[in-house]
Amino acid sequence: MGFREVALGDRVRSALFCLALLAASGCGLEATETAPVGPSESGVADAVVVDEPIGRDTRPFVAATVPRERARALLPRIARDGAVTVSTSGSATSDNVRSAHLREVRRLECRDQYVDYPEQFDHWHSIDLDGDGSDEQLVFFTLEGFGGGNNYVRYLVVYRHVAPVWFAASTFLVGGKGSAGVTGASLRLQDGVLYTEAMLPDDDDGTCCPSLESELAFDVGIGGILTPKPIALREAGMAYRFFLLEFASSCG
Repeated sequence: MGFREVALGDRVRSALFCLALLAASGCGLEATETAPVGPSESGVADAVVVDEPIGRDTRPFVAATVPRERARALLPRIARDGAVTVSTSGSATSDNVRSAHLREVRRLECRDQYVDYPEQFDHWHSIDLDGDGSDEQLVFFTLEGFGGGNNYVRYLVVYRHVAPVWFAASTFLVGGKGSAGVTGASLRLQDGVLYTEAMLPDDDDGTCCPSLESELAFDVGIGGILTPKPIALREAGMAYRFFLLEFASSCG
């Protein structure tokens, strides 16, 4: 009788001990450690729920963070070599200039219900054009689908800050279907002239595919005002001008 009481007590203590272990580690089940979830490269944790075997069981758990594919750098980068400044574009609109930018986009859409603004094609630059120690914001962006067609146009806008607001100081039509191919991914400021790479149409090129490698150039005047420079495509000196138009009216 005494033996049975001792054995029963041992079993009770063993069961209680097992329950404590179960709470901590699964009590005999093969435990799988859950990886901590941290911020991804974009600053937001990308938690992925998967089914992972835990011993004989299958339970959902949060796996390690899966970084998103890195897109273009969000912020533009500046490199200086003597008197030459090179800006490599970023893809994000600065919060402080976004309202002004969206107002300019709406203006250039000309109330056309078919126009689309694909922001993924934006190229933003922060560069001091007027030498006052503060950067202007420049963006190359695209509007497409005017009138329901498949045409598109490419713009360059220079935004300036006069406290407390940002505003569009200059807007240029720099390319589009049937004219120049301009990404605006990089800018070079050298000897008072601002340059960006461009592909210009040759005589035999289709409207989709300009093939002449060239540059757009803007004289940077007093106050950082940009003035487009004509481009000589050939030795004969034929100037390619028509796509370098500054917009003054409400719809250009």
